Amino acid sequence: MELRAYEAADFKTYIWVCNHADPARPTTKARVTHSDTNLEPDALRARFLILESGQLIGALNLEPPRSNPLPNKLRLQLLLLHGFADRGAALCAA
Repeated sequence: MELRAYEAADFKTYIWVCNHADPARPTTKARVTHSDTNLEPDALRARFLILESGQLIGALNLEPPRSNPLPNKLRLQLLLLHGFADRGAALCAA
């Protein structure tokens, strides 16, 4: 598996992954944009697309927790497309 750093051109792909990985919690362009613009300017944030043999299988977010931001704490959000959930443990271990 490969983590590829998120780029601005990946925006629509990222939303698609979010909606297919977790259809019970659909997201929109406005929601992602709002979330991104409301981070503190110096907050650590990393977003990646997850590929396996060149195929997109998910996305990974690392950012301060929104509901209870604490110093030195980050929230890891792992979004895997259906059929790839078994990769989750290996990704978390890495």
